[in-house]
Amino acid sequence: GATIAVFRILSDRAQDVVPFLVETANRLGLVALDWQTKQIHRGDGLHGLTLTFEGGYPLIAPSRSAIETSVERLTPDGGPGFLLLEHNAGDYVQAGGGNGVFTAEWRAHDEAGFRHWIIGRAGPVSSEEILIPGNGRHFSVRAHERLSQADVKTLLTAFADRQPRPQAFGWRDITSILGS
Repeated sequence: GATIAVFRILSDRAQDVVPFLVETANRLGLVALDWQTKQIHRGDGLHGLTLTFEGGYPLIAPSRSAIETSVERLTPDGGPGFLLLEHNAGDYVQAGGGNGVFTAEWRAHDEAGFRHWIIGRAGPVSSEEILIPGNGRHFSVRAHERLSQADVKTLLTAFADRQPRPQAFGWRDITSILGS
């Protein structure tokens, strides 16, 4: 079993102590949960990234393994139905769906603001709209934007490694719809 230690800091200086405790715990190979911010901090993870599941606490510096297997947790049957992997700079990839059927989006900031894409399979572009089931919702996308679990894992890994958008996919720019 796991051993859990709880530190309750009753002071107006807690914001000065918590970073020290998190850093020390991580240096010792321990995972720290900041109950106030509801953030989980891992010392062995990829710094500068945060992984959040629908209804869950943000995982700060998730491990490569947590990112690679995160899509396996998605399910429309009670959730979580979507996840968000983001860099500290505000760029992110989000995915929704489950049970082998997914959709994903990628947002990147530049000098002009941001660009936002819905990701699809390469090849013929479809105008047919389909629904990807999520947890209590559906994601409306075009038929060629229905992705597999392997597709989403490829996208998350590329993003985590700070690689450019993988050109093996089709990219529909929806920035103008969202407003840059």
